[in-house]
Amino acid sequence: MKVSHFFLWLFLFSLYGCSGQIISEYFPYDISNANKKYNLPKELHEISGLSYSSKKKLYCVQDEKGIVYSYDLKKNAIHKEIKFGKDNDFEGVALVGKKLYALKSNGTLYKIQHFNHPEKMKITKITTFLDEKYDSEGLCFDEENNQLLVACKRTPNKDKNLKYIYRFDLETQQLIKKPFLKIKVDDVYDMKNASSTQKKYDKVMGKIGANNTVFNPSGIAIHPFTSDVYIVSAEGNTLVVVNREGKLKYVVDLKKSLFKQPEGITFDSKGTMYISNEGHGEKATIKSFKYISN
Repeated sequence: MKVSHFFLWLFLFSLYGCSGQIISEYFPYDISNANKKYNLPKELHEISGLSYSSKKKLYCVQDEKGIVYSYDLKKNAIHKEIKFGKDNDFEGVALVGKKLYALKSNGTLYKIQHFNHPEKMKITKITTFLDEKYDSEGLCFDEENNQLLVACKRTPNKDKNLKYIYRFDLETQQLIKKPFLKIKVDDVYDMKNASSTQKKYDKVMGKIGANNTVFNPSGIAIHPFTSDVYIVSAEGNTLVVVNREGKLKYVVDLKKSLFKQPEGITFDSKGTMYISNEGHGEKATIKSFKYISN
């Protein structure tokens, strides 16, 4: 083993070898103890996005198929497959009334109408100003403002310290160019008590085009009671919570042994939080967590 590789290994171990913790005084979920765990079938091994349905079902996408899967939580099984496009890199899904929206990593949205009636199903492809450089990963419905929120993993040609959340206006069917939220990665570092070594490492890696190791959004959801925005990051195994002004409220370290690769997040009307994890040598999972009120 080369010396440089040895020190890199030690560095990575120091980042991910410690146990998970909540980096805030109060967080309304016991993140170490899931209420339920759902082991997913092979069709959802690469699960990426989630959206809750009122009928105890989750709509899911995986990043290799142009299919929305309706997953029955009571039966712990796929209820229905909704084929809407060619196989590609799909990262997010959102239920809006009787419509579904699916997000491709290049920022393209697919509006799926009449999805419960295959003979009437209508697919509308919506191109946005986002492209592959933004790496769009998270999608959710903001019912309060009749918008979709789109979380981007990358920030091309801009300050690498910022992560952007955009709004898609459902009335005009247009993506608003001004970001809705700007989250500073440095603030996440600080609240997570990241080491100076980690910060220096990311700064060096950033110069060669690599992403940081702490926070790169992969899933997004809005809490039904507080309206706070919850964002999971598979890179760094981090859950970040901000309010509508973008103020950082919580940073939660998701223990690697409990969250293999957190990619999607959603809530039901009771505030139960669902987080999906890709498989990577194990079964993919969805874990649910009950809301703990003050």
